[in-house]
Amino acid sequence: MPTLRVFQVAKLLKVDSEEIFDALSDMGISVTSNLAPLDEAIVAELKELFKPKPVSAAKTPGVKSPVEKKPVPAAPVRKSAAAAKNAGPATAAGPVDPMQWWGALTKQFTTLAASAMKDTATDAAKTLAGTMVKQSADAAGQTLKQAAATPAKAVRKAAAKRRASSSTTSCSA
Repeated sequence: MPTLRVFQVAKLLKVDSEEIFDALSDMGISVTSNLAPLDEAIVAELKELFKPKPVSAAKTPGVKSPVEKKPVPAAPVRKSAAAAKNAGPATAAGPVDPMQWWGALTKQFTTLAASAMKDTATDAAKTLAGTMVKQSADAAGQTLKQAAATPAKAVRKAAAKRRASSSTTSCSA
């Protein structure tokens, strides 16, 4: 039997792919794509899990019972005799599925990139806010200086005009 993919098994069993994902998750198998290949043993377990249950005579005729999921034990880890001898008691399970590895790697990268972008954006926002506050304070200070200087200029101008007008009147008298 050739290796089947998740979507093919779902179609074969007449269930949604999400139900297959849930069942695989309960079995301890991580699958991230409908295109992930499934081993024949796993397909056999899924067939057993999703096979229709016989309807009892006590139930209402014409009403189908929903397929109930039963907890499935994790798939047994197969080791060769040489690997078991060399590896010792605590070793990792056989070869890694490339699709699973790639999915995990992609997820890690996405998490790291999102974290870096968030940190960079936070730092940029803090810097921008600090710069804006400083510019606002500088602009307010300049405006206050100009406002304070305007009446003084007007008083100086008026005083200069009075002096000029009083010196012309005192000179002509």
